[in-house]
Amino acid sequence: MTQQEIKAFLIQLRIELGLKQEEVAKRAGVSPSTMSLWESGGREPPLEALERWALALRIRLSLEPRPRFEDSEGAERLSAIAAAVEAIEVAPLEEVRALRVLLDVLKFKATK
Repeated sequence: MTQQEIKAFLIQLRIELGLKQEEVAKRAGVSPSTMSLWESGGREPPLEALERWALALRIRLSLEPRPRFEDSEGAERLSAIAAAVEAIEVAPLEEVRALRVLLDVLKFKATK
């Protein structure tokens, strides 16, 4: 994922979780105006800021390169992830929403 894709994912996740920019900014330790600039594209957040932003949304970014897999293998993994997300019934709503957003991002990436 590129920095732009990570940023788009974090924005989408914040919206899906029903959180306000101000709340995420406070959790990430930045001003609301800085968060607004990051989301609007007025300023690009540095990599360490993306990590804090993700943590504010209760997810952790892994910045290590991942091995690529063949399309059939990717489709199989995506199906397994989708089944796992659908099987979640006892997780808090916030976690289920986060997993659904992640699944959407993975589906989008699989079609590229």
